[in-house]
Amino acid sequence: MLKNMSERRVAFLLRIRQGLKDRLADLPKLEHRSLNQQIEFILEYFLSDKAKKQPQEPQSRYAGHG
Repeated sequence: MLKNMSERRVAFLLRIRQGLKDRLADLPKLEHRSLNQQIEFILEYFLSDKAKKQPQEPQSRYAGHG
């Protein structure tokens, strides 16, 4: 799903709740990816046209977090 593997990689610091990180850490084991690759895959998918055509969950549950 990554568009251009030769594209320059940049470091990005992200602070998230421990529980969310724990949930994210379980996913790459199933997909045979690193945690970084899994997060990148999720972000690419979410921003893709395919994901935009699917119904979205209400975003209010995330309001005020960050």
